[in-house]
Amino acid sequence: MRKRKRPDWQIKCYKYELDLIGEPPSIFWDIAKSMRNAWNRLVDLRTSIQRSIQTTDAIIDNLLNTDLSTFSLTESFYLQVSQKVKSFIKHDQERDSFILDQSIINQVVDRLKVGDLTHDQLKAEYKKTYWSTFDLASKAIVKDPSLALNWECQSEILDRFTRATVAGKHPKKQFRFDSINIPHYYTGGGREISKVFTESSHTLYLQPIDFKKFPDAYLTQKNKSRTRASRGYFGLGKDSEGNHQYINFKVNLHRQIESLGFIKRCNLVGRYNCLGWKYSLVLTVEVEPSNIQTVLPASECGLDLGWRCLGDYIRLGYLVDDQGNEQELKLPITLTAKRFKKYNERYPDNRVINDWMMLKDFHQQLCYQVDNTKALLQKSLPKQLPQEIHDVLKGFHKMRQGGLYKIRRILKENPTVAPESLHELELFAYDDLYIKRKIQRGLDRLIGFREWHYRNLALQLATNYSTIYWESDLNIKALAEGVNDKDAKLDPNFDKSKHYFIKNSMEFRHIAALGIFRLYLINACKKTGSTLYSTKSKNTTALCCICSESVNTSQKLENICINGHLMDQDKNAAKNLLNQGQRLKYEKNVKSASSK
Repeated sequence: MRKRKRPDWQIKCYKYELDLIGEPPSIFWDIAKSMRNAWNRLVDLRTSIQRSIQTTDAIIDNLLNTDLSTFSLTESFYLQVSQKVKSFIKHDQERDSFILDQSIINQVVDRLKVGDLTHDQLKAEYKKTYWSTFDLASKAIVKDPSLALNWECQSEILDRFTRATVAGKHPKKQFRFDSINIPHYYTGGGREISKVFTESSHTLYLQPIDFKKFPDAYLTQKNKSRTRASRGYFGLGKDSEGNHQYINFKVNLHRQIESLGFIKRCNLVGRYNCLGWKYSLVLTVEVEPSNIQTVLPASECGLDLGWRCLGDYIRLGYLVDDQGNEQELKLPITLTAKRFKKYNERYPDNRVINDWMMLKDFHQQLCYQVDNTKALLQKSLPKQLPQEIHDVLKGFHKMRQGGLYKIRRILKENPTVAPESLHELELFAYDDLYIKRKIQRGLDRLIGFREWHYRNLALQLATNYSTIYWESDLNIKALAEGVNDKDAKLDPNFDKSKHYFIKNSMEFRHIAALGIFRLYLINACKKTGSTLYSTKSKNTTALCCICSESVNTSQKLENICINGHLMDQDKNAAKNLLNQGQRLKYEKNVKSASSK
């Protein structure tokens, strides 16, 4: 990665939803398919490299206590190494087709006979060699002329793949065509933002907003779609005939772009779901840092995070500051916009999803619809059916939507076999898609509100407090299971079902999405200059914040300690975090002062 010309400037991202004008040209889909093929080839390459590393490690481990001077390759040694390598392979087909190359064993033996490296050092050397081979081969893959990818798409694929592997994830092959990301990079420090609105280009152009006609376009908080409407195009490169191809779109610039700055890159992103393709434009902009410094109040607080359903809202956490103020962080379960309430009252049979609990009702409708369709098929399907359908019907009692769609596909290829059953399956497919689209719209609406609410809540906390004491090592999965002791997980007799202290609110875990709120809080503190101080998460609920005695923890909201102090357990944990954080901070300051 090249050094930035302006390393002290701030990087901002702007994302705008697009409404395409017409259908995308064929080159658009060709680029997307080539990027997908390159990704899949990188996954295959990484898998082969990992298999080579596992093979050499297995050979070296088996040769650990072997006299190399008298070593000879036997069938038992070969089978032993092969079985060890096959134990790492997850898929049955790959495991059955794996054949160990004998030349690798001879190569490792010859390298060990040199005797200049230990077994562990030899493993590390082989591993380094294999991954250096991967780096060279991955660059050769994306530069393959058959893919016809420009240098921007090549860099994008390699960067995404590297980020996925470095983050500890396991990249998988992409068979479904449901995501597109086409980039444009601006070299030489970037392109001036003003030129994007004033000069035509083969990469990106946006029509400027007429501030003479709409002087108050960005002066209010309201999203004035009419005054902020714009048009533009995104360049896709040249086609086979040498002509430049573009995607034209309409866009609502709901967020004003900084006038002084440089665009570093722009991406055309597409996502597919049951509602169809949705496109957006992502701009990465470099802007001059602001000279305005935020003056934070010299107040501190303890923040205990954890989800708990309390009536019509979910409690995300509890906050207690050094002034004695308390705040309960809430996420409403129901969107309180009047338009949703009025519509649902007027059309009760066609309700808009404005409640997280309504999602559960619509998912139950999908299950009922599957059961009803299966009951109708048992009556209408004839006894004489193609063998392909008989194979599918073997697991009919466990069949869900996918199995019904498979029977529908087979019957559409043979429409005269069971026309009545085909008609029932067509009605099922129509209703199933209708409900799924409704669920997807409701989910997008609820997630959008949650993110907006979390951003504002995080910014409020980061603005009001200079130091926030919290549990930085909070394990959300362990919190969901009610387990914080790592030794308990290693116990083979450990019964997870008996340790769900909050099992009544387990269904609200994904609704609360504490990980997203934590991320927004970290970003907000970086923006305002507040400090997130890490404290130990152990026993914050099990100790009384008044007398430091043990508390009888339970699923109840209020718990009582040995000395009779009754308190909300989230409030008790927040106070303990505040006291513990202040004590650790004081000890750290004393230690640093004494060292000086």
